[in-house]
Amino acid sequence: MSFKQVPVIEGTYVIAAKAVTLLDHDEPVVFLDGVRFVPLIEMLRGPMRCGDILQLWTLLVPYQQALRILFASVRLGILCPDAVRW
Repeated sequence: MSFKQVPVIEGTYVIAAKAVTLLDHDEPVVFLDGVRFVPLIEMLRGPMRCGDILQLWTLLVPYQQALRILFASVRLGILCPDAVRW
């Protein structure tokens, strides 16, 4: 996994946004569930439990949305299941 700047449409503008790039995916990931994903990832510090991740992410998004983003990030292989134990 790495980060790179990509163009995204925000309103009526094209702006640069950070994206997660994965070796086994053709397209970079900028948004999950309509939320910019990199700011959420940048909040993490090493291996963390799911509850701790959700507690952090709910500072920025509602709990149910944070939960959907967490599950999607594990499904995509961005977060490792070993690092997101309950």
